[in-house]
Formats: sequence, C-alpha cells, structure tokens
Amino acid sequence: MRPVLGVLPRRVISTAVQQYAMVAAGVVAALGVSLVVYKYAYPRPLFLLALLISSWGRGLGPSLMGAAFAATASEVFFPEWLPSYEIVSDIVVFGLAGLSVVFLAERNYERRRNSGPYVRNLKRAKRL
Repeated sequence: MRPVLGVLPRRVISTAVQQYAMVAAGVVAALGVSLVVYKYAYPRPLFLLALLISSWGRGLGPSLMGAAFAATASEVFFPEWLPSYEIVSDIVVFGLAGLSVVFLAERNYERRRNSGPYVRNLKRAKRL
C-alpha cells in the first residue's frame, strides 16, 4: 500500500464500511432535504428515493440498514406524518424497497457477467 500524502495508507477504510457509509449518507441527505422542505413536501418519498439510489449495488446488509435508518428517521423527525400503522408500515415499505433494489442490482450484475462470452462470440461472428 502506498501512503496518501506520505502519512496514511490508501485503504484506511474497508470496503464494507464504505458501502454502509454511502447508504447512511444518502438517507442523511434525504433527511436534510426533508427538514428544509418540511412545510411543503411529504418526507417519505424523499427517504425512499434516497434509499433506492444509495443502495444500488451495495448489498443486502447496507440496504436493510438504510431501510431501518430511514424508518427510524421518519418516525423521530416527522412523528406527525406517521401513517395509521405507525412505524410498521414504514419498516415494511422501506424494507421491501431495500430488498427490491438488491434483487434488481444482483440480476443486472449477473446479466452483465453472463453476457460476456455471447458478446465476444457475436463480435467474432461479425468479423467473419
């Protein structure tokens, strides 16, 4: 490992911590925007959008952590906006969103990984 600026090693933070931090940062950004537009917008779609964008390709653990974080933040900071089922509905919605984005990202990765030989064969056939 080559030091950064001669002091710190390049890989100070592990990849797993980076994955979780990116999802947490996305939810915190949604919380910040929700607090700014508090009087004008319903906060849950902002949390959901941030969760979907920041969880793409990060894995199951970071996605579920982000879902729990988003549900908790929406209950703590916006208690007057709670639906009739309270936190349970938020956990279900955000949890399903996290699971869905993990499933879609994994399918996309598998499709791209498996298409490599087919693309090479197609390029080879076009040259003939």
